[in-house]
Amino acid sequence: GSCFPKDTLALINTADKLGYDFRLLKSVVQVNEEQTRRFLDRMECTLEGFEGKTIAVLGIAFKPNTDDLRDAKSLEIISHLLASGATVRAYDPIAMEKAKAIFPQIAYGENAYDAVDGADAAIIVTEWNEFRYLNLERMKAAMKRPLVFDGRNLLDPVRLARMGFEYHGVGRGSACNGAAK
Repeated sequence: GSCFPKDTLALINTADKLGYDFRLLKSVVQVNEEQTRRFLDRMECTLEGFEGKTIAVLGIAFKPNTDDLRDAKSLEIISHLLASGATVRAYDPIAMEKAKAIFPQIAYGENAYDAVDGADAAIIVTEWNEFRYLNLERMKAAMKRPLVFDGRNLLDPVRLARMGFEYHGVGRGSACNGAAK
């Protein structure tokens, strides 16, 4: 969310003023900034590009139970998808009105199932409780391809695999073009 980057940069700035090169914290900031890019790279590799693909983004707010979009990872993800030629369909229980002001060109679903309808992949970006309890059969039936990128590790990968989904979580490993990502 918005606090981690702001607070870590403030600590780095304070250290700089005191003449201390806080390399460890600078590395933490760099790694944090790279995570979204790595997630997008894995998605792009798996989908063999975003051009012409329909991607459902589940969760837009930076955290659940708010409409706050400050430093929300969804903004970077949606921007990248659009710039790469994807069609984006999104759903968030609270933050859609604010998102519409930023991304009027994308489609917004009335619910998660509406957002995934016809999608080549779904991305869980915000850990809304309702996403933990999705009717996965309904979701699978609605999707063009049962492919889930779970940015919050909300779902059980074994259960999804048994149901015929291709599942990618964060830190759970994946092979794309023969290289572990």
